[in-house]
Amino acid sequence: MQKRALSSTPGAGPAGSGASGEKSGEPASATTGNVDRIVLQYLQSKGYSKAAASLASEAPVQSLVELADQFQPNEDVSVPNYILFYNDAEQGNPDIYRSSYGQLRNWIERSLELYQPELLTISYPIFVHAYLDLVTKQLPDHARTFWAQFHGDHVWTHPDEISQLALIVEPTHVRENTLAQTFMQTKYNIRMSKVAFELLMSFLQENKLMLLLRIINQYLNIKVDDQVTTGAGDADRTSDIGLVGVTNGQLAQFNQERLTLGHRSVDPELRTEVEQTLKDIQNRQPDAPEMDVDTPMVGTLLQDLQKIKKEPLTDAPGLQDVPFPPHKTFDVKEQLRQLADVRKTVSLSREALPSICCYTFHNTYDSLNCTTVSDDLTLLAGGFSESYIKLWSLTDEPLRGLRSNFNPSHVADMDDLNRYRERTDQRYRKLVGHSGPVYGVSLSPDAQYLVSCSEDKTARLWSLDTFTNLVCYRGHNYPIWDVEFGPYGVYFATAAHDRTARLWSCEHIYPLRIFAGHLADVDCVKFHPNSKYLVTGSTDRTCRLWDLQRGTCVRVFTGHQGPITAVAVAPNGRTMASASEDRTITLWDLGSGRQIQRVVGHEKSIYSLAFSQESTLLMSGGADCTVRLWDVSSEALSAVNNPSFPPAATTAGSTPSTNLLSTFPTKRTPVYNVHYTRRNLGIAIGAFQPQE
Repeated sequence: MQKRALSSTPGAGPAGSGASGEKSGEPASATTGNVDRIVLQYLQSKGYSKAAASLASEAPVQSLVELADQFQPNEDVSVPNYILFYNDAEQGNPDIYRSSYGQLRNWIERSLELYQPELLTISYPIFVHAYLDLVTKQLPDHARTFWAQFHGDHVWTHPDEISQLALIVEPTHVRENTLAQTFMQTKYNIRMSKVAFELLMSFLQENKLMLLLRIINQYLNIKVDDQVTTGAGDADRTSDIGLVGVTNGQLAQFNQERLTLGHRSVDPELRTEVEQTLKDIQNRQPDAPEMDVDTPMVGTLLQDLQKIKKEPLTDAPGLQDVPFPPHKTFDVKEQLRQLADVRKTVSLSREALPSICCYTFHNTYDSLNCTTVSDDLTLLAGGFSESYIKLWSLTDEPLRGLRSNFNPSHVADMDDLNRYRERTDQRYRKLVGHSGPVYGVSLSPDAQYLVSCSEDKTARLWSLDTFTNLVCYRGHNYPIWDVEFGPYGVYFATAAHDRTARLWSCEHIYPLRIFAGHLADVDCVKFHPNSKYLVTGSTDRTCRLWDLQRGTCVRVFTGHQGPITAVAVAPNGRTMASASEDRTITLWDLGSGRQIQRVVGHEKSIYSLAFSQESTLLMSGGADCTVRLWDVSSEALSAVNNPSFPPAATTAGSTPSTNLLSTFPTKRTPVYNVHYTRRNLGIAIGAFQPQE
């Protein structure tokens, strides 16, 4: 699969580069000069003439620590005295808190995506201690300015603690507040990789940010762990991050909002029309629509529909929670097709594994970026680096588009419309319109439209009746990585490099909602089955669940040790699965926001996930050229985890032998996409990798 090679912020240099030594509007050289002047004033006031003369000379001094080495016995200054000296310097220049933290913040934003999530974890405890220092030193104006400028960075990740710290405005509050005393008396644990730690220390030393070094040395306990970025090791190694011995459970509190995860209720008028259509077909009315089902089955479908109608709908969103346009004749036919598919769905379990059909692309390994397949297995589409989309027919029917020289008002029915189609036997089409590599494609549920996204910052809607581009959607500022049609075909969502996901409607050219909150690229999106929620996965190693109506984040899922590469929501709407570059798959309970279980088995990155129609089997495909089946039924999960779903921080380690049902290797085909049809047929799609 074509990999992206863009930094988290466009135009940014690597972490630890010289550009990172600047703060907002002030070069690093100006900051260094301010520090040197403070040091000179202090030395002169204390009578350290030789050291002051050394500093005032033109000879460069590599660091303030080397300056301390020049003190003579007559000017007795030990290392502890030097630390005290710097504390006095902080007292004389309280703006150093804002400038130092601002430099760190800007450097983290420009750092490499691989290490950015690790570096972000250190900014919060430094922010807290810098603010508490300002309050303790009775500098209320500087404390308010510091708080107003930087507290917004941590509202999402630590909402409860930020609310408590906002009440601390006087030194007595610091002494009386339990949270403040916990921070002052307990070291904050941070786990970082060796490279990230070295980059951080180099940046702080090169820019002489001694204030931040003092805070880190005094209040933080950094554990260097090479397994942080590789994803190896125990699954629960994040349990010792934060304040030692303190469980704040803020994420659990944030995830307590009640959700409506049930299936969306069908419009009563549509249900009545579907029922009447089945009765007309059963009675063989001449005006009854043609159906791709056997006539004897119609009576059974009618009975099934009547049973569904009598079943009470619980925990389901209302019809107005996500507005849809009035139903059309096609919606009736689609409901009938879904009922027929339900009758022919194969029941899957540990003993009855699905059949898997693999579609392999040849001579496209370096150019194919994404794929999608229709639910009825009639169409297959792929997006390529050459800026075009290819569409294939998976049946014997050629792809015949409508001619442009006919009057739609003269068309009486579908058979009459077919007379105006092109005369061709071609079974594939090329859709040209993008001006950059195509990174995402998605077919509408009725397979009448296709939406695509590209590096050219646009999403495009294509008609599969005319094979032409209908609409070009502009709104993102940077390349778009993924696009997904909603389960009802009216809405679609995009995920982009600008750290946002957006909701679009086929009837408008502007985004209806902008979902902002991720700290890095949003790489993948997936709709909830009832179309009320949207799941996003990001390079910041978190997944989020968004309410489409309000545009707010209602769940945050943390625990992965690498960027999120794929997400999937079970058809029952209760469970979500996420995959990461750390080669693990995590199952989440959407209702509580807690981790159910983490499983491992893939040897390389995982590209795609899909649930069976019963939500009991999970299929995954990845770069290790395998398709794997996992048992995610309630019985299998309860055999490993406590049925009460423990939090992610206390979940037991990964157990691939318990959940892994089967592995299907390909010859040399990385699997880009896996999919279950409505009849529970497994589909795998990939590009053959030539031998090196």
